[in-house]
Amino acid sequence: MSSYRPFLNDQGMMEKEVPSRGYKVVVLNDIHFPNHDQKSIRAFYKFLGHKDTPKFDEVIINGDLMDYAYCSRWIKSKYRYLEGTRFKDDHDAANDWLDDFQDKCRQNNKDINFTILEGNHDKRPKDVIEANPQLAGLIEMQNSLNFEERGIFFMENWENNQLYKIGDAHFHHYPRKGGGGKHHAKGIVTRFRMNIIYAHLHDSQLFAVSQYGEGNAVYAQSNGCMCEYRQEYLGYSPTNWQQAFSTIDFHKSGNFNHYLYQIKDNAFTTPWGKRFSGRN
Repeated sequence: MSSYRPFLNDQGMMEKEVPSRGYKVVVLNDIHFPNHDQKSIRAFYKFLGHKDTPKFDEVIINGDLMDYAYCSRWIKSKYRYLEGTRFKDDHDAANDWLDDFQDKCRQNNKDINFTILEGNHDKRPKDVIEANPQLAGLIEMQNSLNFEERGIFFMENWENNQLYKIGDAHFHHYPRKGGGGKHHAKGIVTRFRMNIIYAHLHDSQLFAVSQYGEGNAVYAQSNGCMCEYRQEYLGYSPTNWQQAFSTIDFHKSGNFNHYLYQIKDNAFTTPWGKRFSGRN
């Protein structure tokens, strides 16, 4: 495991400087375990393990690793729904899933760094603790999933909007003070005026704003999701959700190229023409 760790910069962001050799990152989000789409994740694993796939320095889960549907505010007093649900069961299964996830990522690079940013679903156990402080230390995601022992850098940044910065890119599950609604990417980049890669809304959306000078435009990119489309609370309603992940290639200057891999039918094709499917 690499010891390359972020630091608190003078803007209050957690930052990693880009090494002179450059830096390669792969970004997933909105896995919503146990409502993840393992077939699409299997396609991602095949991509990581292929001989033509670049070696990545870091994998970022940009929020909502877990779902925790049973402590949502939407199901209060729905005791039939709550029947049989247990934090321990979810955490035991998620630990097994994380073992496999980290093993698969290390097939790409045995020294790969792991970063997880806090999403609104990941925070739900802390909301339970607010009402039941005797549970402190027992049900928090980072404790129950052994992030420290796993070598995972975890940012509890959902509530305070703190950004994670690498080069000229900034990450947050959803900097909710920045925008929302139908044109959320426009709202976020207009408010923050920096490149932001975010999640939460499960779609793929990009909006750029101009700044004076050549090549100075900045953009916000919504990064899709890796969860199942047919969530119980949606019923059969149509959605604009899009399964996707992205890779980011940083130059030593901090400039970067961002590539979004949209997943259709649990499969995707790379720019070099290789197709990966999780259905076989």
